[in-house]
Amino acid sequence: LNSGIITIDPHPYMSLGAPYGDRSPFFVRQGILEKLQKSQAYLQILRPNWKIAVFDAYRPIPVQQFMVDYSFS
Repeated sequence: LNSGIITIDPHPYMSLGAPYGDRSPFFVRQGILEKLQKSQAYLQILRPNWKIAVFDAYRPIPVQQFMVDYSFS
């Protein structure tokens, strides 16, 4: 992600060892990226000091299982 969109690095679950493999937890499809960028541009018109923050985007099933196991262990 880019274009003024905020991400937390390192990603909290990645820091705990969540199995993202070779993908970034901030991976999004091209169409989603374009919508986020368009939304960020519009937000800058309304609130110039505000930015969209993405805390979690790509979440494969093994990562979901990791989150459940971590939360309930």
